[in-house]
Formats: sequence, structure tokens, C-alpha cells
Amino acid sequence: ALVTEQLSRMEAVWSRHRAEDDAMAEPQLNSKGGDTGENIKRVEFENAGATVMELSIQCETPVFFAELQPRLVLRSSDCGHVNIVGCNGKTDADVALTISYVTHLGKRSSKRFVVPAGNHALVESPGC
Repeated sequence: ALVTEQLSRMEAVWSRHRAEDDAMAEPQLNSKGGDTGENIKRVEFENAGATVMELSIQCETPVFFAELQPRLVLRSSDCGHVNIVGCNGKTDADVALTISYVTHLGKRSSKRFVVPAGNHALVESPGC
């Protein structure tokens, strides 16, 4: 019984440490402004979190397309941008995006963002 209890405590501690390691391996994308041109909205950001690799983006809002730079590696303190292209000249609507990446721990993860209409900000939203 004592061994089982000790094993259970050790597993709980290990699980908590793993969760902390996972959280520290995540990027934190802070908006840095942007601009809007013909059919395109550019949102700039800085990574205040951990280095991530193999980035990709998916636009979840119909009639919009998004592209992300950089795509290979985004280091801590690096800057990047998202270009949102609207069909038929439309760029002023809320746009939902999911950015996926691989952490330095080798874990594939993602975060969901909304770029509000009339704004050049990545607003993280719960759900991924």
C-alpha cells in the first residue's frame, strides 16, 4: 500500500512537471500592428515565447485566404506576419485562424486566433 501511494505521488509530480514543460515550450504571439492594402490585410507579431518550427496556418473564415511568415522556424523574440487576402476586395470582417507548429519538445500543437474587423491584432481565442 505504501509503495502504491508513493508511486501515485511520483506520477502526479511527473505529470505536473510535464505540463509545465509543455507550457514553457509554447510560443506567445504578440501583435505589433500592421496595415491594410487592396484586398490584403497584414498583421505583424513578435514571438515572446519559446522557439517553434514547421509553422502552418489555416483560415477558417470563408472567402479569405491566409499566409504566414516565417514557416520553418520562429525563434523567441523573432517577428513574423500574417497576410489575410479577401476575395472580391473584402478585408474588413472578423477572420478566424489556426496556427499550427512543432515545439522544441517535438509536440505538434496549435493555437486559434481571431483578427477582428478593422483591427490589425491577433487575438488568441480558446479552443485548440
